[in-house]
Amino acid sequence: IPKNKTEKETSPIKQDNKTAEIQEKKEITETKNSPNTKIENTKKKSSFYIIGVHKIVDYNKNDLMEKAIEDLWNKTYNDDFSGKLKNISDNERMYLSYSNYDNPKGKMTITIGYKVKDLSNIPNGLHGVKIPSNDYLTYPLSGKASDYEGEGWDALGELMMYRKKDSADFEVYEFDSNYNVKKAELWIATK
Repeated sequence: IPKNKTEKETSPIKQDNKTAEIQEKKEITETKNSPNTKIENTKKKSSFYIIGVHKIVDYNKNDLMEKAIEDLWNKTYNDDFSGKLKNISDNERMYLSYSNYDNPKGKMTITIGYKVKDLSNIPNGLHGVKIPSNDYLTYPLSGKASDYEGEGWDALGELMMYRKKDSADFEVYEFDSNYNVKKAELWIATK
């Protein structure tokens, strides 16, 4: 996906030395407006379930979201609720989901937990979320293992213009035997 492009920038530029830029902007407009065009790096994902700790946050306040996510990770590490889950289907990865977007109120639910077979047995104090079947734009997250801020997050604003309104998004973290993150990806539901 080209960087720093918005709908507003798709008008033709009259200067001859910007022909390539005009073509690139035209392609972006066609990609955004064509329902049959697949966005690069998309993967089809079947629905699945996550059970974990959660918090409802205001998605318009980045500092509060970051704090909530940090608190949820700390709670996950300190409380280790995995033993309470009887139906984990993937214990080598942790999932962080963004769901229940409420546009009028600016709220959403963030859940950090494990992929499970179903939501039939949610322990007290934990939350279950269904990630719907969808095409997802996948993007690797980079950065220091301690914060995973970097390349994926720098492009987040741009990636969100491809986001499907009534869906859920998620991150997947794979760990090594010492519980260090070895791979992280952001999955955004596409239109």
